[in-house]
Amino acid sequence: MASSIAQEIHNLKMLSAQIESLIKKETGAEIEWTFRGKENERFTISGAPRDVNTAVAFSAQMKSLRLEEPIIYDEELDTSFAYLCK
Repeated sequence: MASSIAQEIHNLKMLSAQIESLIKKETGAEIEWTFRGKENERFTISGAPRDVNTAVAFSAQMKSLRLEEPIIYDEELDTSFAYLCK
């Protein structure tokens, strides 16, 4: 069971890297993509504010994702966080 969980985590990390690469290729935005929740239907995009806004717009066009709440900006980290879902 532990190995299957480790494999799932590895697969999600690989998928995140592919999504990040696609977004960078298509938009130039450098973000971090994270899966949340048990069904992998909730996501977090984090990065520089401009990049997060660009990635959110791109994601909405490509996968019909929607924001769960307004994009959050952490001034101390100079990072924005967008919480999306299907």
